[in-house]
Amino acid sequence: MRISKIKINGYRNFNKFEMNLKQFTLIIGENNIGKTNLLNALGLIFGQEISIHRKRVLTNEDFNYEMLVKFKGEVNQLLKDTKGKDIDFEKTKFPEVPEIKIEVILTDFNEDQEAVVADWFINKELTEAKTTYCFSPNKELFNKDSTWFTELKANFDNNKIKEAKDIGIPISYYRYKIYGGENDTKQIDYYFLNMFKMEFLDALRDAQRELVSQNDYRLLNRILKNKADSGNVFKDLKTELAALNDKIKIDSDVTELTTKLSELLNLISLDKEDVNFNFNELQTSDLFRRLSLFYGEDQLNIDKNGLGKNNLLYIALILSHLENLEKVNQKVFFRLIAIEEPEAHLHPHLQKHLSTQLDKQICENFQTSNCKKGKNCDQKCKEKQIIVTSHSTHIACHLSLKNTAVFYKENQQDLMSNYLIDEFDTTNKIDRKHVEYLQKYLDATNSGLFFARKIILVEGPAEEFLIPKFFEILNKGETLDKHGISLINVYGLAFKHFLELVKRVHHIKCVVLTDKDNKSTNKVDEGKSRAADLKTEYVNDKHIEVFFTQNTITFETELFECNKDEHAQEIILDAFDKIHPKLCEAYKNEEFKHDTLYEKMKNAKADFAMALRYELDEYATLKDEKGNFKEFKKENRILKFEIPKYIKDGFKFIKNEPNAE
Repeated sequence: MRISKIKINGYRNFNKFEMNLKQFTLIIGENNIGKTNLLNALGLIFGQEISIHRKRVLTNEDFNYEMLVKFKGEVNQLLKDTKGKDIDFEKTKFPEVPEIKIEVILTDFNEDQEAVVADWFINKELTEAKTTYCFSPNKELFNKDSTWFTELKANFDNNKIKEAKDIGIPISYYRYKIYGGENDTKQIDYYFLNMFKMEFLDALRDAQRELVSQNDYRLLNRILKNKADSGNVFKDLKTELAALNDKIKIDSDVTELTTKLSELLNLISLDKEDVNFNFNELQTSDLFRRLSLFYGEDQLNIDKNGLGKNNLLYIALILSHLENLEKVNQKVFFRLIAIEEPEAHLHPHLQKHLSTQLDKQICENFQTSNCKKGKNCDQKCKEKQIIVTSHSTHIACHLSLKNTAVFYKENQQDLMSNYLIDEFDTTNKIDRKHVEYLQKYLDATNSGLFFARKIILVEGPAEEFLIPKFFEILNKGETLDKHGISLINVYGLAFKHFLELVKRVHHIKCVVLTDKDNKSTNKVDEGKSRAADLKTEYVNDKHIEVFFTQNTITFETELFECNKDEHAQEIILDAFDKIHPKLCEAYKNEEFKHDTLYEKMKNAKADFAMALRYELDEYATLKDEKGNFKEFKKENRILKFEIPKYIKDGFKFIKNEPNAE
């Protein structure tokens, strides 16, 4: 079984949100995008912990903010329209009361699972079942008997409520219910719901605390206790404890103490009493509370281990003992395993290794004809589903793209989700080429685009070095990171692979800054620009814009052309001097020609760009009275430096500003 789809309406930052889930799903995206909220939403249905039961009764903060604002505004307008008047409850149209609803569609059952969900099916083929969590009022809020609305109107009429924000949600009227199928009156018997369990390793987990079995609520203690309760286990341990109890009674120091205590007790007591030591209700669970895990070659106690190792041990303990958590009288037919930020405290190599091991927890041939077990398959792969959320580029680039979903906000408003390659048809040669390229080049650096709000694509290291500095100069020292912008070097002209990803999957603003190279050296193609064709191809996509050099062919020559002024030349020549001092000395005696300079440094473009970046870093940037870039100053010299217009226009587009003049 697996959860094939989840729909969330009105819960936290989700408003009419839905996404498909796979047997193994990695969810990536920037902070506060909704990854944790998705796992919490699933926990409202499948979570069995005491804390989850408490969380099922929600608070005002769990409602979608826009939904609350809309409701409060409509109620406020109703109160204004009826101020000082009686309301006709039969004719008045009242605002729709907000509710929270979470629906999950279940598919791919084995025989045992089919028996559990028998009353939850929603299609004739009996291949899909549905469970729903709903948090809504248990009675009408807008009627003449409603205490909430009566008091609300009285307070408004008496000017005790002045704005919509002063109107509260009647949370005391709300109740939750979990029901199966389409009928909301058919609430699920928790006996059946408990056969589907969720294990949630949240981001704030305290691995060290959970790995010490000090009380019944710690992970290690629960695992040991469930193991002890599941059959005739720890038999030898119980025998040894009984023998230890007998040995304590005959120990000389113990008998001496008990004899002395008996004598003293008889002196002050009316009755003659014997005192002895004994284990109080000898139980193995008492011994469990003193157990702790040791780890590593030196067998260090976990409180002496680093946070990273303890995090790994905690995850391993969960994964390796899931099947042993079942009680004798209650079979668990499906486990949802949610792991938030598995990369916590791990260096990149361990993150990579952990990601590959997590992926192997689900049968790689699930729902295919390639299963190695064939007819002997025990269908264990249908008994668990794993959802991982992460901020790590190392995790993102080492797990399968087909199982990776990205969360993003359409126009920075509506939350959306897409799997990275589901929109590509791999039977199509062009699409297959896109996917192959992305699988190869979405490394730990380039996969950072999935955690960004906007993207700038450039074609080489020279732009990669200088574009961030140009952005700082033009934006009062603010960085690309400050604006949530990722700069991606595609190392050549492979823009289309990334642009297709933006166009089909990751619909966020993306700008291309490239050279106006001719298509080829053939006379037939002379004057035809590859960049212009790229711009035309994506002209109808509101998220994508292509900007390219206007006056010359390449980034460097455009930079030189914009800075013919002698004061600007000085900055460029100072950078050139750092990589080729002899050539620079000879060149200073020549006329400043960008094509000549380019010829002299074209084999060291990256070195020149880095030198120019360091040179610009040494100059104090002067601003005009509005705080905009004006000129540079160094050692009492005022030096001009102009940034090419196509780059300025690219920055304007990415920041939603009008094009540069």
